[in-house]
Amino acid sequence: MENQLFQVKTDVWSENIENILKKTCESCKKYKIFNIQNSEKSMYTYNILMYTLIFLGPVSGILSSVNTSEPDKAKIIQVFITVFSFISGVLSAVLKFSKLEEKSSSYKSIANKYASLEGNITRQLSLDKTERVNAGEYLEWVSSSYETLFANTPNIIVSESSVGQEQQVQEQVVQEQEQVVQEQDNKHTIEIINEKMNFQDGKLKYELARLQKQEI
Repeated sequence: MENQLFQVKTDVWSENIENILKKTCESCKKYKIFNIQNSEKSMYTYNILMYTLIFLGPVSGILSSVNTSEPDKAKIIQVFITVFSFISGVLSAVLKFSKLEEKSSSYKSIANKYASLEGNITRQLSLDKTERVNAGEYLEWVSSSYETLFANTPNIIVSESSVGQEQQVQEQVVQEQEQVVQEQDNKHTIEIINEKMNFQDGKLKYELARLQKQEI
C-alpha cells in the first residue's frame, strides 16, 4: 500500500510495537498453514479426478472392443460404455473449469510469502534492540506487506474453531495498533499525510475523520 493514512515517526522499539509484530507474525503463521492445507486439498482433489479419468478411458476402450453374440450382454456392455463416457466427459469439464492445479500453486505461493514475512519478523525480533532497523519504518513495511498479502490471498476453507482463533488475533492486532497510534499522537509524532491520497476510498475517509475527532 503506497499511500498510508499516517506514518509512525519513531525509532524507539516500544513494547507495543513488538506486540504488534508478534501478533502479525502469529497471524502469518496461521494463514501460512491455512494456505498449505488448501493447497494440499486442491491437489488431492485434482489427483483423484485425474486418476479416475485415466482409469475410465482405457476401460471404455476395452469394453467397446468386446464382441459378444448375446444381445443382452451386448446391451449391458453398451450401457457401461455410455455411462463411462459420460462420466469421463463430466470429469474433463470439472478439471478444465475448476482449475484445481492452478489453485494449488496459488495457495502454495501465498503460503511461501506468509512464511517469508513470518521469518523476517522473527529474525528482527530475535536481534537486540540496538541492532534492529528503524522501528517506525519497519512497522510500516510489515503492515503494508501484510495487507498486500491478505488482499491477494485466495478464498480459503478453515474450520470454525480456526476462524474464531484468527478473529481474536486480528482484533488484538488492531487494538494494539490503535494503542500505538494513540501514544504516538500524544507525543505529536504522527504526521497526517494529505497529499496524494485517494479520498474516494471510503476507508480513508473514515480513518481520517476518526483521527481528526481524536485531535479535537
